[in-house]
Formats: sequence, structure tokens, C-alpha cells
Amino acid sequence: FGIKTNITTSDGEQLNCSIEESDRLKRLSQQMNRRQKKGSNNRWKTVLKIRKEYEKINNKKNDISNKLVNYLCTKYRLVFMQDENLSGWHKGLFGKQVQHSFMGRVKSKLKAQKSVQIIDRFFPSTKMCQKCGIINDNMTLNDRVFTCECGYSEDRDIKAAKTILLEGKRISSYIPTE
Repeated sequence: FGIKTNITTSDGEQLNCSIEESDRLKRLSQQMNRRQKKGSNNRWKTVLKIRKEYEKINNKKNDISNKLVNYLCTKYRLVFMQDENLSGWHKGLFGKQVQHSFMGRVKSKLKAQKSVQIIDRFFPSTKMCQKCGIINDNMTLNDRVFTCECGYSEDRDIKAAKTILLEGKRISSYIPTE
């Protein structure tokens, strides 16, 4: 999961999952703000229209998230996903991007699938080089290309997806001894 491209696979496929507020909803919200008298019939009618518009947006988000989860689970035999703190992203700098996206729905639906394995949220997938294993602590959110001392360089999101795939394979092949 990411902010710029919402979902990135280890194949390099980047999927955006966000639905912006419709122009009609913005216009209805402006109308609602202009309605002075609380409890009036016109204000109540505007509230009902706003609810209906939010319901349409909600239905679109549910439909696309179902299709996206189905696509990921049918294309890949195993799916490895890092357990991201999306609510922390929402409270931070990226509130609107997370608000318009439906990554939380996709995350919860993927967690319910049997073919999905979760990687720990504190695993340094973005900062760790998958070739040499060195952790680059100097990475910032503005750095879109990962470069390592060993000479490895790749797009940050694709490299993180490949690192999560390697970690997932390592964890799933682990068989504890008795």
C-alpha cells in the first residue's frame, strides 16, 4: 500500500483505488451550508440528497474493492501484504488521499482471504535493500527512487513490493522444529 500509487505489486503493476467526491456532492454541501434555518423542509430535503449521494459513492467503492480483491486473489496464488497503519496516514499529512481511497476496505477483505499472508507493519520494506540487506535510514517520503551502496537502484514502491514478497516467502517457508 502507498499514497502516490495505492497498490503496487511485485510485477511492477500499480493500481490506484480512489474515488473523488462528485461535483453534485460538493454542490449539495454548499447548498446545505446556505440553509440557515435548522429543521426546515428544504434543509431536510438537502440532507436526504446528500445521504443518497454518499450511498452512491459507497456502493462504487464496495464494487471496485470487491473486483480488486478478486483480481489479486485469482491472479496470484499467494498474496503477501504489509499490515499498514492506514488510520495513522489519515490523521497525518495524507488525510484527503486516504479519505477518497478505499484501501481500508481492500485491506480488510484481503485479510479475510486464506491465500493472503500478513507481514509485520514494522518490517522496513521501503528502506531495506533486497540484494545486500542493508537498511538505508536516509530515505525520506520525497525520495521516489531507492538507491543502495551496492549499486542497486529501482522505483521505491516496486522495490518495497519485491522486498515484501521475499520476506513473505522466507516466513512461509519457515518450519519450526519441536
